[in-house]
Order: sequence, then structure tokens, then C-alpha cells
Amino acid sequence: MDGVSAVKDHWAVLIGINFYMTPSKSLKGCVRDVRIIEQYLKSTETPVHIDVLTASTPSDTKSCHPTEKPGLWPTYENVTSSLKRITDESKPGDFVYIHYSGHGTRKQSTCSEHSNKDTGDLALVLFHPDGSRYLYGLELACQLKEMVNKGLLVTLVLDCCFSGSVVRHGHRENTGIRTIPYDAATDAAYSQESRTTIGHQVGFDTLRDAHKLPDWLVNPDGYIVIAACGPHETAQELSLDENIRAGALSYFLVRALTSLGRGTQIPIQSLYQHLRIKFHAHWPRQTPMRYGNKKLFFFGKLRLEVGTAFISVFRRQVDNVLCLGAGLAHGVEKDDEYVIYPFNRSEDVSNSTNQAPAKVRVDTVRGLTSDLVETDPTSTTIEVKTGSTARPLTHLRHQKISVQLMASIGDEAQWMATAKRARFLDLSTEDTEGQSSLFNIGRNERNDYIILDESYHKIFNLPTMLHNRKGALDHVVNILEHLATFKYVEGMENRIPKVSFEESFTIYLRDAVGNELEAGGFLDINHGGKMGLTLQNLGEKPLYLAVFDLGPSWQIEDLLSESGDGDFMVVPPKNDEKAHTGKIEISLQMTVPESFRNQDRHQCEDIIKFFITSKSTSFTPLLLPKLSTSTGYLDRPIRGDHNQLSRFLSGLNTSFRGAEDGTSDEEWTTRNFVVRTVA
Repeated sequence: MDGVSAVKDHWAVLIGINFYMTPSKSLKGCVRDVRIIEQYLKSTETPVHIDVLTASTPSDTKSCHPTEKPGLWPTYENVTSSLKRITDESKPGDFVYIHYSGHGTRKQSTCSEHSNKDTGDLALVLFHPDGSRYLYGLELACQLKEMVNKGLLVTLVLDCCFSGSVVRHGHRENTGIRTIPYDAATDAAYSQESRTTIGHQVGFDTLRDAHKLPDWLVNPDGYIVIAACGPHETAQELSLDENIRAGALSYFLVRALTSLGRGTQIPIQSLYQHLRIKFHAHWPRQTPMRYGNKKLFFFGKLRLEVGTAFISVFRRQVDNVLCLGAGLAHGVEKDDEYVIYPFNRSEDVSNSTNQAPAKVRVDTVRGLTSDLVETDPTSTTIEVKTGSTARPLTHLRHQKISVQLMASIGDEAQWMATAKRARFLDLSTEDTEGQSSLFNIGRNERNDYIILDESYHKIFNLPTMLHNRKGALDHVVNILEHLATFKYVEGMENRIPKVSFEESFTIYLRDAVGNELEAGGFLDINHGGKMGLTLQNLGEKPLYLAVFDLGPSWQIEDLLSESGDGDFMVVPPKNDEKAHTGKIEISLQMTVPESFRNQDRHQCEDIIKFFITSKSTSFTPLLLPKLSTSTGYLDRPIRGDHNQLSRFLSGLNTSFRGAEDGTSDEEWTTRNFVVRTVA
């Protein structure tokens, strides 16, 4: 019986809508999308319980109904009933996949507590015999929340867009664009009860020292959302043949999954990076978006171990030059070396292959991307294609964090030898003239190791470092390596930012009473208090925002990703026609960690760090765990082997989209805000 109960079931709801009652709004590739997805799911080794709800366009142009039977129509009732049935019949640990191909829309912001005044209220446009009916994002999110609360792991793919406008370049409507304008009459035809009461189901837990308060994404730890494009873009159908259309996201998704082979599990972050680079190379008008828990596998289990970060590689279409999706903003420097693997091999570099991986060197570095050249072009290597991935081999950056060995430390030569693997630690002795240090390492009255700050004050909340434990010296160096990484990220900045880019936005924090804080200042806030971030786009191009909390336990957390918003947020320029306000507002709540309060420490300091870029990119490998006060913490170097800190700085999962040649306007900058929280 235990073996039976341990079996995890897989469930899928596939929704494809070609036929809408208004002929000009009908699409051509949505039903095909879900049929191809259905074929893929049935070809896998794991049985899947599949519900397919489709609306195919009838051959009779006068017909008012899809060709399918009413029980298989993608109506509001059928979709919500299918989701509820799966929630009721499934068991904790089961996997759920939901795929939607059809129109989306956006209603301008209401005064509702759960309405997003920056993006408006997003909705899926479902079929109805009398026209259409909206399934709002908040309604869908609450259904996902019920699944997650039961212990289900959910993957949601939305091959539609929510731009609210179908006018492209001032010309006629394009029937291949998967969005339609919001229609108040359609909305008013159905009861608002579900949306007026559903907000009371929404809640969140205070899990970290600083966290972003959610909008419509609820309890994202148990689900993944992949959307076809950013809020300023439109999802358009690909024309595969004269009479064959497909959604770009569905098309590239199935191709990626098929290339992996049957039964292969892929972390969602790796899959997402691959999709982004494929879009950039072949369909640059869209940037797919990821929300929710990036540690999950696609339609599968939670990924418990996070290995070396891989970087997407692409070939620039204009000249076929091989490019790395990372640049100056990610710590890449000229002559860094990487090894390149095919996409279907990158997560397991130990797999055998008939061809050796390609070794490459960074030749030219820009803000967000770099050009690569092969170090041995005559060798038999893999054919490097767009979508391959790179793993760093070396990193030549010379910046280091200075640490002084106090006289009480003992064998200085042994310390110097041990610290050689920590490339960013610059050890010196007390008798070194003119050397200032960020950290000092010595011994206390019990002869145990102790780390002091630059003013020789004890640093709170560090692990105990016993001098007589096995591997004590390695243990201390690993802790110093963690601290060095933290301080490096804190100090990351673009020293030569483009003036026009700096002038294209304003950013500030505001406390509960309206006091504003500009970058570089201090903001005092009470335990549990809220503050707001505002980024205003003053330019004519989209901006991309990533937000990190450098917390009091020496951790670096991605506030957007942890709250389900993906690696970045897009801030389109102001556009009244598309209901874009040109700004984004994020609510943050600050707390003093319980571990601090238990030790009678009622104050802490967080550094909220923002990366603003001109193109979509990912800084997720900047993350660091909390430094546990446990004696056994960090017995090994952070993130793996002796070279991992270097890899951390250069091996950032990154891709971008923009100009066709991929070389222009790669701008980036950072802002730091210091927040002191008092309990």
C-alpha cells in the first residue's frame, strides 16, 4: 500500500480557442497548439490524465458554434469545473499542467484592493455561446492557490498576451495577435460576485526580512507560470506554412521538450533561459516571462540541488558571431574562458558524447552580452547553435576583498596557502604598510577564530568557528568567501553609465507616512512596517527591474522571484492607449528576524539593491543563503568547488532581446537603499 500511495499522478488541462463569435477575433493556431502539447504529453513515459477543451472554427461561416461538442468547449464553466475536479480528485504531491492558447485582455485598473493600477486587471478570454466571458487573473490565481494548498505542484503556460490593443504600427488589426480590447459589455454580462469575494482568500506569510507584497500571484512556491510575452508586447502566431499557424511560445516549448528526449527532467529556470534565447534569435518581438518558483522542474518535482549556473549562448543573426548572454553587468571580463554544451546536455555535464564540448574565450565585452571566439577552432567540437549553454572555466577579474590576519592568528603561511582557492580574498598581515582591510580575522579569549569588521568590532550573527575542529581553517575561509561575495554584490555598480539612460527613469522609496528616500540614503522603519518603491519610466523604451535584499544574516534574496514575479519586472513607457502608466510600484514589508529578537537584538539593517537594465536579463545567481550560526555550516566552499566564487560572478543565467544585431543599447545601472528596521 505504501508503494501505491507513493505514486504521483500527472494531470493536464489544455485550453485552445480558435473560434470566437466575432469572426475578426478568431485565431488559427490555438487548437493546434494544445493538440501538439497533448501529443507530447502522451508520448512521455508517465501517464497523464488529460482534459482537452477546444473551440475549432466551423467550416460553415454562418455557424455560431465550434465543431466540438458543448461538453468540450472552453467555456468559463467547463474550465473552472475541470480545475476544481482535479483539485478534488488529486492527492498531495501530484503534478498539474495547465496550458492556455487564446486571447487575453486587460481592463484598466479599478479601485479594488487587489487591482494592479500599473498593469490593470488581466483576464483570459474564454468562449461563450453568446460571445465571450473573462476569467480574471485573480480568479485563476485563487484556483491555483487551492491546488498549492493541497500540495500539488502546478505548471501554467499562457500563450496569449494582455496588451489590450491589437493595433500594430498604426495599421490594421492583425488576426494572428492573441489579444483583444477589453469589452465592458462582456464583463457586465456576468456576475461580479466571484471577483468581489475572491480577494478575501488572498494572503501571504512573512517569510523574510524584506519581501515584496503580492498582487494577483498567490502562494507562488508551488507553481510556475510561463507567459508568452511582457506586458508591453503582443503575442503573435507564427506562420509555419501557408495554412499552418502556431503560438510562438507553444512552438518553441514543444521543440525544446522534444529535444530533451523522453523522461528527461529539466529545471524550469534552464528551460526558461533556453526559451528566451530562442525567442531572441528567431522571434525577437516577444520576450517570454517566468513567474513563480524557479526551483521546480517543468511539470515535475521540486529541484533540491542547484548546481553551477549556466549561461545562454546565441549566434547573432546579422553576422553569425557567437555571443554569450552576459556582460559587464554580470562580472564578465575579456579573456574569460567557457565551455559550451548542447542544451540537452547542459544539466548533466558528465554525459558521454561523441564530440568534445567547445572551449571559447571572451573577445569583446558589452554591458549585457559578450562576443566569443573558439580557443581551438581546428578541434572536433560540437556544432554551437543558438540555445546552447556555457559553463565558466576561468575568470580573470582581479578585484578582491581585503582581509587582514591579526597577530594572534598563528601560522600565516598556512592561511595564505589555504586562501589561494578563494580568488576574491586578499589576505595580508598586520605589518603590511598602507593596507586597509574590510575584515580582520583573529582569535578570542577561548582561542576560537573570530571575524571583526574594519573597525575591529565583532560581527554579529556569524557561525561559531572552533579552532580545534577538523578542517577549521577551511571552514573559516569558506565563511570569509561568503562575506566577500556579499560585499562584492553590495558594491556592484556601473562606473561609466550612459547619461541618457540615467535620465530615462526616476526611482525612490517611500515610507508609510510619505517620506521619500533617494538612492544612497537611509530609511528607518518599524518592525512589520511597509514601504513602497516607485520606478518611473521617463523614456520611450521599456526598462527592466531586478530587486534584491542583502539581508542582516548575510543572505541575498531575489524579492521578485521569491514572491513569484520572475527574474525581473518590465516597466513599459507611458502609453495611454495600452493602459501603460509608465511606472511600477512595489510594496515591501520589513521585519527584524526572529533569530535577532530571540537574542535581544531589536534592530537590523537591509540593503535593497536594484538593477535597472535596457534589456531583459537575469541576475539570479547573485543569491546567497543565510549564514547559519551552526558550527557545522559551510564545511565546503559556497556553491561547490574551489573556483565557485569566480563562477558565481561570471556564470550568471542571462539572455536578452533588443536590436537585431544584439549589440546596441546594452545599458545598466544599480541603486542601493539602506533600510534600518526597529522592533
